[in-house]
Amino acid sequence: MYHNSPLISVMLPVYNMEKYLRQCLDSIISQTLEHIEIICIDDCSTDNSLKILKEYSNKDDRIKILQMPKNSGSGPARNLGMQNATGEFLAFMDSDDYYYDEQCLEVLYNNAITNNVDLCGGNIRFLFDDSKLHQTGNLEFETCKLINTYDVQNPYEYQRYIFRKNTIINHSIEFPAYRRFQDPVFMLECMVAIDKLFIIDKIIYIYRINHKTVAWDIEKCTDMLCGISDLLTIAQDNNFWKGYKKSVEFFLQVKLFFPLKLLLDKKIAKMINCIATSITIDKLSNSYQKEIKMLLKYPLFYFFQPRLTRLFRRILRVKDYIFRFLKE
Repeated sequence: MYHNSPLISVMLPVYNMEKYLRQCLDSIISQTLEHIEIICIDDCSTDNSLKILKEYSNKDDRIKILQMPKNSGSGPARNLGMQNATGEFLAFMDSDDYYYDEQCLEVLYNNAITNNVDLCGGNIRFLFDDSKLHQTGNLEFETCKLINTYDVQNPYEYQRYIFRKNTIINHSIEFPAYRRFQDPVFMLECMVAIDKLFIIDKIIYIYRINHKTVAWDIEKCTDMLCGISDLLTIAQDNNFWKGYKKSVEFFLQVKLFFPLKLLLDKKIAKMINCIATSITIDKLSNSYQKEIKMLLKYPLFYFFQPRLTRLFRRILRVKDYIFRFLKE
């Protein structure tokens, strides 16, 4: 296998990330596992990202550049990369992130081969604006061992793993063409298809956060809700109740970042109601069921509540200011 094809194909969708792209590429090409290919998929960037990709590909023939015919989002870009990948394993990188050190891919690959698994992963850290690395609080591997994917059921942070390509292809697993929340659907489908996972207590991936804002629109909101609905269906169909709970938890967080005007949209409101009424609460903990029952009773109020709270606080602040002014 080593002589015929790369050991790992690294998928790198790129869209307008010239600020971070060099650090990302440097972290990949400096890996001690040298027999890799780096498939960069330009999603019609309008900045200097494509220029940087060409600059690096001229210096390193392991870098292949593909171009999307139109801007389609990272999901379709990754699918195009997988279609052209020739590696034994697949790895996924975002163009504003980077690997923790030079041994990451080698450690993942060696452990995957030694333990004969289709999925191998390590730990991930968030990089905030303060340049300090933080644990995600989601899932931390504290040892090196072989475990069942059923015991994990975590649909997030797929970048910390490598995936055996043939297994992904044989199960026809792809990223849905959503603008938001396509990654968890892919990850949970992989965990359903793969029985065993080897975990290592090493930091693999650095995920940059809070450096960009999402311009929420109808498409992104509906895509995220479609992704959540997909997760709930996959988890329920496969008795992945840990993953189901994580999906419900994320659904409850939607109220924190969807703009009010989009929550008022009839299509969004209908989707929220549909998901809320489809939740199977008897598989969740008793303490958690109370919050779900509130959601099921008044779904739209549940999602409006943070905005209403902020509005009431502003009204009270204005009232206090007026009273103080009148007293003076």
